[in-house]
Amino acid sequence: MVLIYLYKPLKEGDTFTNNQAKITKFASELMFQEHFNGVGEFEFIIPASDEFSAYAHESDIISIDNQYFGIIRQIKQTQQINQNSMSISGVDLKGYLSQRLTLYPATEIDKGLQGYDAIKEVSTETVTKYFVNNNLVNPTNPKRKIVGLELAPDQTRGLASDQYMSRFESLTDVCFKNLEPQKMGYKINADIKNSKLIFDVCKGVDRTAKQSVNNRIIFDVRYKNMLSFEYFTSLNEFKNIFYSSLSNARNEAQTMTCMYQREGEEEEKGALRFEQHLNVSINLPPEDIYAQLKEYALKDASNYEKIETVTALVTDKYVFAVDYNLGDFVTVQARRGVLKRTGITMDVQIKSVTHRWTKSGNVVHELGFGTGKISKFSLLERKIKNGGI
Repeated sequence: MVLIYLYKPLKEGDTFTNNQAKITKFASELMFQEHFNGVGEFEFIIPASDEFSAYAHESDIISIDNQYFGIIRQIKQTQQINQNSMSISGVDLKGYLSQRLTLYPATEIDKGLQGYDAIKEVSTETVTKYFVNNNLVNPTNPKRKIVGLELAPDQTRGLASDQYMSRFESLTDVCFKNLEPQKMGYKINADIKNSKLIFDVCKGVDRTAKQSVNNRIIFDVRYKNMLSFEYFTSLNEFKNIFYSSLSNARNEAQTMTCMYQREGEEEEKGALRFEQHLNVSINLPPEDIYAQLKEYALKDASNYEKIETVTALVTDKYVFAVDYNLGDFVTVQARRGVLKRTGITMDVQIKSVTHRWTKSGNVVHELGFGTGKISKFSLLERKIKNGGI
């Protein structure tokens, strides 16, 4: 039996125990989706006659067996002749990051950085946690704080010497741009006992067939651990040549536009060349422009990767969160079609997991590997940012 707990948002001095409002065991069509480097979502339906429905409000916190936590964003009641139900949906706890923009610090941190917040010559993990700390954990304006949110200890993962400068960006974008190139992600876990929310950076484990250090995870229909799969690849939004300009140029030296390609790639030509212009908002001395403009441009370039995705419905032969986890690297095999053409096997990272609860209470998992498909809203957002419309 699946239990869904309802908690009111934490305020100073509150505890999860005292803020627990209701519990229901009557949820149906329950789904919870996690993303390694993005905000997840959930949805379930309960009878409108259930007392849970009278207590649930937007911004309340729900948990599924106190294992999966989310924030209610939408409530819809549907009344028909033989049915009166309520659909409740929302985002996982990482949704708090989407509620904050990066603001400038209280005092100028360096010459030339007016209006920006910036950090340099630290690890990628430190960069990410710096902006989360300044805008959610310990912001200058205490009204921006998420009560109970703390940072896990910094393990300095990622690049040893990284940097980032930001102003009025969503924290989810800051996390994605800095962590995605390093194949890292982030999470917010709930500590019910101590009434805390813990933000941390994640790094997946290599469980592919080619290595022998960790237990190998190989998904293949023949092994009866994968019920079905869908392979999708697209170059619709792929770019490999980037012309980058400063969007806030203040002098002639800063009006230069530089061309870059990804590290390790040659400059493509002819039909294999896909170009994109990027606006990069940074203030830098003229002598630093080329190198640092490249670093910022290539972080934006992570939004224009080739899309290659495998979605697989898997069995419980491998146990999720025991044998493998979100962000791990695994091997997927097939014997026909595109995967056979590309070499039969793919070593891929688990980028999303969708958990669905059946009527009997069992959980089935659908894994998403690769870069993922692009939504129309994401495409519009890119065009607006880079002056495409």
